[in-house]
Amino acid sequence: MKMPTWIGCSILVIQAGDTMLFGSNADDGNPNTYYSVFPAREDDDYGYVTFGFSQAQGGLNEAGLAFDTNAAPAEEPAAKPDRGD
Repeated sequence: MKMPTWIGCSILVIQAGDTMLFGSNADDGNPNTYYSVFPAREDDDYGYVTFGFSQAQGGLNEAGLAFDTNAAPAEEPAAKPDRGD
């Protein structure tokens, strides 16, 4: 059986008390990354920053709302005979 070769990406969130840390990485070897800064447009708006390649892949606003994306190739789920599959 040949094992698939994937390039791994990670997203993590760690909370300890009132502190929350958000992190991610993209292990695809593409050095052409960028970031974009979007200042708040109104007094009741939030500015934000995005990170990515040809489009935004992740980001964070001034209030701490964060997003990121990752993906893996589609595969058929393995049968689980002990569960009646």
